[in-house]
Amino acid sequence: FGLAFIIGPIAGGYLAQVNMSACFFISACLSLLGALLCCVYLEETKEFRSRAHSRCDEMNTEVLLKEEPHPLNPIAGLRIHFSNPKLKRLSIPLALCSVNTGLSFMWYLYMKYRFNSNSAHIGFYLSFHGFMNAIAQGIMIKILIPKYITEKMALFYGLILSAVQTFLNGICSSEWELY
Repeated sequence: FGLAFIIGPIAGGYLAQVNMSACFFISACLSLLGALLCCVYLEETKEFRSRAHSRCDEMNTEVLLKEEPHPLNPIAGLRIHFSNPKLKRLSIPLALCSVNTGLSFMWYLYMKYRFNSNSAHIGFYLSFHGFMNAIAQGIMIKILIPKYITEKMALFYGLILSAVQTFLNGICSSEWELY
């Protein structure tokens, strides 16, 4: 997964210079290949149980639905989610993190229109960003969390650093400041 964030953007950036549609065709082929490999090489590790029983068992809630919800009904999932106090408390931080992650999909537009970057350079930047994230996550998970800080503090510091980074990226006046 981490290698995809390093290799994918730089390959996509150079492919986009040749043909913008090629990025989508190659991405589609890689997705199909990944799905095929999952079907061939991965085995199911969890025994089959009905969705309602597994959800209620895992969350240990007293919410028992009167009837089996339709599997595509998002409201039933939200009812179960918000019935668990622990999950309910995590909803706002999760929503904020999701918005921050969603903003990262605008990098191409941001760099193109703010700095007039070409697709190869944008791909290089996103690969560099993916590489730095892999290093940061490796350090946090392998070194800092077990020895020096708790998981809760690691999450707190990570979100604070992400907010600072996002703010600083927004006030950059030249492209090299992004690095």
